[in-house]
Amino acid sequence: MTSGVPLRNESLYLMYRRFFPIHRRMVSLVTTPEEMQDHCSDKIASVEGRVGIMLSGGMDSAMLAHFLPKGSIAYTLEYGEDETALSEFDQAARFVPLGVEHKKIRITRASFFDMARELTLLKREPTVPHDPAIGLAARQALADGITHMVTGVGADGSFGGFGHFYKDVSYAAFRSNIIKQFVAPWDVLKNPVPVDWVIGHYTVNDKVDVQTYLGDVGTEGTAVFDTLQACGLVPVNPYSSMRFGAALDIAGRGGKYPLKDMFALIYPDRKPNKKMALPVPYGPWMRDYIPTRPEFRTDRMDRFGGKNRYQIYALELYMDMRAQFGWSQPTGDRLFMQ
Repeated sequence: MTSGVPLRNESLYLMYRRFFPIHRRMVSLVTTPEEMQDHCSDKIASVEGRVGIMLSGGMDSAMLAHFLPKGSIAYTLEYGEDETALSEFDQAARFVPLGVEHKKIRITRASFFDMARELTLLKREPTVPHDPAIGLAARQALADGITHMVTGVGADGSFGGFGHFYKDVSYAAFRSNIIKQFVAPWDVLKNPVPVDWVIGHYTVNDKVDVQTYLGDVGTEGTAVFDTLQACGLVPVNPYSSMRFGAALDIAGRGGKYPLKDMFALIYPDRKPNKKMALPVPYGPWMRDYIPTRPEFRTDRMDRFGGKNRYQIYALELYMDMRAQFGWSQPTGDRLFMQ
């Protein structure tokens, strides 16, 4: 591929962290914590196989852990060789039920980037920033005889997370937030294509339907689902298969309040751990990365922190492999699969 070719899905990946078109998902509408609890319980109880869970220190996966059958294994990620501050293991341990084993998955820089290459080869798409860590946990789970992996993916998108998107739902403000969170294609690619049409699909009278946008497009697409499946596990993502069936009152009740209500129902005498972002040391790991392919511009790399630099790296890695193996890719010319 030459630098003069318009880069359609590459632009979409940078702006929205996923390729297009996307598959519509079938979801169950829920409006009460009891309905949410029943949905999660039923999804996990219906598994025919040995269950694992990606258990962070956060509220979302802690609630799912409550429904694990005995003999399950909970996997918690820990980053770096000696960076104990980047560990959620002790926080996660508070919510490991009796009869469930708790395992630490140590993520080093070398293992992280080796898995990034492996997943790109398996998925034939760019990875998202935490994909390699999910892949490393999946590899251990397979060795342990796990067949199904439960995750908290979809909780934020379905139940009022990403509160910054709701503060100002005007088209300009929403677009600005997307650019701040991800990567503006025109800052990275020499031949980007316009990608604002995705936001436009969810905009009426200059107001973005944030709730529907996050349910359809999300902030990483189906990356975790695809990674687990590519590694040989069956993903079980209860939050992704339901959606809050009423308008979210983020201004009045705060972000993720439906999940907070569900937590209070499941754990009436406990409080969730203090929220922390996924503790990946992207900064030191990506500090010296500069793309070398001719499609990329490098004069604005100082605008990006480590996490966004990883996203650029993941795209370049994918483009290298696509050229090496002759992969085709989706056209990226429409929102949904027909």
